Amino acid sequence: MRKHIAMLTPSLPSLLLLLATSLSGCATTVGQEFRDIMADIDAECKREGLGPYLDTTKSQPLSKVTNTRCDILKIKPADPLATEEGRFAYSIKLPAPHDKLKTEYSRMMTAESYFKELCEKDAGEWVFRTVEGVEGVFQGRRMEPFNVGYSNLVFFSRELSEITTDEPELAMVQPFAGRYNYFEIPAPDHQKQANRYIRFYRGVVNPSKYQGRYQTNTKNGQMVTVPYILHEEQTDSLQSRFGYTWRSASTKETIENGIAGSELIIFDRTTSEVLAYRRLFMRYWPRSDSKSRRLTNIAGCKGKVSAPAHQFIQKVLIPINPAE
Repeated sequence: MRKHIAMLTPSLPSLLLLLATSLSGCATTVGQEFRDIMADIDAECKREGLGPYLDTTKSQPLSKVTNTRCDILKIKPADPLATEEGRFAYSIKLPAPHDKLKTEYSRMMTAESYFKELCEKDAGEWVFRTVEGVEGVFQGRRMEPFNVGYSNLVFFSRELSEITTDEPELAMVQPFAGRYNYFEIPAPDHQKQANRYIRFYRGVVNPSKYQGRYQTNTKNGQMVTVPYILHEEQTDSLQSRFGYTWRSASTKETIENGIAGSELIIFDRTTSEVLAYRRLFMRYWPRSDSKSRRLTNIAGCKGKVSAPAHQFIQKVLIPINPAE
């Protein structure tokens, strides 16, 4: 795909499995609380014969067949190194001293104090170089969808990412938010045998998908109808010189404390130079004020990023088209 940079986190897939086993010798942690809750859910589902315990060899009531309450037990941890795009994302080495977290975990820390220090020392935005007049960008990985109805008890099973939309081309190319002429992304796995990438580009009004989209004009704050001008094509080659990708910034210590990290990295495809990156953390912990043990509290690092992900990318890779 491209030149690889020295490996940063070679053992990441194992990190996503850590909540299944406790760290040896540690006191009760958020991870242990989550494991206890999952054990309770497992026992309950086993008693009721739901989810993975549904006996498919016998006729079952429709209410049991369609009950998804226990499907949480079927979730398997993501394997980010299973794809070429994922392996590349985790091969990127940030320039020193950014290649290591400043926060050093101590077993004397509470999950809250650990999270606070991570936010203070290791979350934020770092821009090393900007580029003007960028015509198009490449998103190095697709965002794999996950069922948002599942409890954050299984936060560890997926990679935390700022790239949460399955239509990133709208923020990259489609006015008003989009300001590039084109946007490239790997094709879904089932399409890769024909072409490796999909390119979205600006053209004449395209009525095939939408007649128009209501968006807020950033100049006057009014809702206006924006003609849909995106078109797409499949291709085996990339035009973009610059791109961005994302990966987890979690460690075994953060996961055991109910904390997930994410990095968004902007890079030069021809030289593998890291132009900028930003890192965020989210904290999850059980809700003691709810009868449902599946519910969790969620907190993020406050005031550490200046704008949504697509605006940060445009700040570094300044688009050829002016802001609307």
